[in-house]
Amino acid sequence: MYADVILLKFFHPFDVLAICSALNTDLKSIAEWSTNNALHLNPSKSSLLIVGSSLLLSRIQSFDISLNSIPILHSSSIKILDVYVDSSWSFELHESSSRTAYARLRLLYPLHQVFFCSQKLLTSQLLIISLFDYTNVYVPAFN
Repeated sequence: MYADVILLKFFHPFDVLAICSALNTDLKSIAEWSTNNALHLNPSKSSLLIVGSSLLLSRIQSFDISLNSIPILHSSSIKILDVYVDSSWSFELHESSSRTAYARLRLLYPLHQVFFCSQKLLTSQLLIISLFDYTNVYVPAFN
């Protein structure tokens, strides 16, 4: 068995060493618990994302986190359930979804008088809403 997504969050803008220590302690506890429960944590698939303003991020000199004595690599963005999160919470990686949705809407517009209401709803859910709502795509049964 594999543990899929584990998020650890800490906030303390001034004491980076305390956060590193707390994260490493928690990761050690999680690793022990995982081993005891037949779960495998893969440090090479783990990522470390530090979120904050550019001023706060520039003040952080070192932030060393490890899992099973293997360092976890820093990332400028991570993907959580198909949502990309970056260190400044800008969501710039999702702009392509907006452009894709707009292009799909433009292609579908000429058909708006041809489709029944239920077909419009289903088409919009499948082609447009699914670009943004990654975890809840409802597809009603065809009647």
